[in-house]
Amino acid sequence: MQKPRVIFALGLYVPPFLSPLAQELGVWEGVENFKDIDGPGSQIIKGVRFPGQHDLSINVIALTHPSYRMLGNVVGNVKHRRYKTLMGNDAEIELIKDAVAGLQF
Repeated sequence: MQKPRVIFALGLYVPPFLSPLAQELGVWEGVENFKDIDGPGSQIIKGVRFPGQHDLSINVIALTHPSYRMLGNVVGNVKHRRYKTLMGNDAEIELIKDAVAGLQF
């Protein structure tokens, strides 16, 4: 049985898709862009418990899909990301660090 500690929601369509699966993810319902996620500070949701899996506490993080990070030589959608005081790629790197901080694999 898989027992994930972190789920990486890659792309803008995944967070609203996941939103009905756990109460904690409800903040992602109806998001239309990363500003909707970054603005209220819901880029990372820690301690998510999915129905039927109450013994697991999972961190879920919304990231730019890899295919949209860079478009040719031009910085893609990642440039719009915000987390703490960081922007762009630095923001997403910090998100990943925070998502896995303290977890034992």
